[in-house]
Amino acid sequence: MYARIVWFLAAGACACALAGCGRYGFDAAGADLDAPPVGDARDADDGAPGCPGFALLCDGFEAGDLSLWTGPFQRGEAMMTFTDAHVRSGALALEAQMSASAENGAAAVLLEIPAQATGTLAVRAWFHLARPLERFSLVLGFQNRGSGQYIMVGGDNDGEWVSTENTASQMLRDHHSERATPLVGAWTCVELVFTFPQAGGSRIQLFVDEVAVLDEPGGDASPAYTEIVVGGVRLEQAGAHLYVDDVVIARQRIGCP
Repeated sequence: MYARIVWFLAAGACACALAGCGRYGFDAAGADLDAPPVGDARDADDGAPGCPGFALLCDGFEAGDLSLWTGPFQRGEAMMTFTDAHVRSGALALEAQMSASAENGAAAVLLEIPAQATGTLAVRAWFHLARPLERFSLVLGFQNRGSGQYIMVGGDNDGEWVSTENTASQMLRDHHSERATPLVGAWTCVELVFTFPQAGGSRIQLFVDEVAVLDEPGGDASPAYTEIVVGGVRLEQAGAHLYVDDVVIARQRIGCP
């Protein structure tokens, strides 16, 4: 297996200097997951498709900024911008790419939340790949940089879906699917649903275009996450390139309307 470098702990999220960071639904600690939903023009109140009423956050990036997020999550030579080149809906989407001569970087959006250790967390996003998703490039998930814990999803060395998990004791575990990652040039709905430990332990579920491609018990006995990241969370291969649109965060399964 490709020798991966676990760098989520070191990748820095920029301090939030955006004017919208203090808007309704956020507090000094980050997003208040018990507050009513927040979103851009495509939020639950305007009846826009793809944003359910139970959502905690919806962002189709129509505002052309990161006012709904704590800020960017960037590392290395990866770049992130808003674009109209490929959109799933509306006028804009988020574009993340790695230099053709570099690898192992990050270009994603990050949301800080109060530490979550119970219940369920789900994040759904639509992805349009300009390059194959491989070599453990990861596109969304939950993390806690203070403890080193994370659960992320992306493509493995065989071009199939994988969920990679790290515990507070730095025990790394990969959960492999036998389903191929999305075809280049088409929009694909990807959703990670994580259920925190209950009587039967934690549960990792990955849905791609509404199809369950992975459903396994988690390996971390006491997971606790403080951040949600979406986009080019880890762009391992040189020239990695993808687009992101219509992100939803919730406490339950979201689906792909």
